[in-house]
Amino acid sequence: DVYKRQKRIPPELAAVGLIFVVYMCSTYAFHATNAGAESYSHPSIILASRDRNGNRFIIDDFRESYYWLRQNTAQDAKIMSWWDYGYQITGMSNRTVLVDNNTWNNTHIATVGMAMSSSEEDAYEICEKLDVDYVLVIFGGFSYYSGDDINKFLWMVRIGGGVFPHIKEEDYYGRGQYRIDQHATPTMLNCLMYKLCYYRFDEVKTDYWKPPGYDTVRGTEIGHKGFKLSLI
Repeated sequence: DVYKRQKRIPPELAAVGLIFVVYMCSTYAFHATNAGAESYSHPSIILASRDRNGNRFIIDDFRESYYWLRQNTAQDAKIMSWWDYGYQITGMSNRTVLVDNNTWNNTHIATVGMAMSSSEEDAYEICEKLDVDYVLVIFGGFSYYSGDDINKFLWMVRIGGGVFPHIKEEDYYGRGQYRIDQHATPTMLNCLMYKLCYYRFDEVKTDYWKPPGYDTVRGTEIGHKGFKLSLI
């Protein structure tokens, strides 16, 4: 009994410990609530990014693109883009999309993935069959936006290849890596996604110390320059 009494925690100390635990839990809950409010209160179509020097960029490309579609296309125009932007195009541009965030129709999404992964000629035929009027891609190699379609592109290849076996992911790997530079594969350099994102990009200098056509997100110079779009 004497031993047990010696091991018992004093009530004052237990009270202090309980108060400390309650304080820490309350502080964490308050911090989490504020962090969540801060994160979700910003509109997802206006983003911020930073370059390698820490300079902040406001990326308003989404809103501007949707506004352009609304003001410059026919009301019955059909837009082909990756499914991520479907609801936003429908809501902000009031235009019909082929695929949207309701991803239940895997075949439609795979068809868009196939079109983006194909050559311009093959992609044009797919667009004709789907009655597509406009193709929307998001490119961040100039504005330091890493969430662009080039970084998402392998998912388009994988989903497209899951339904259309002639699309093979390994065809887009140069020297064992996914790349957009001079070591990228001919399949990658000539696919629709690459051409739409990097069309005339070799005429742009994104960094004073880098050559024209330098992708700020991938950190390399593009491997296919001077090409023309003949159909799209």
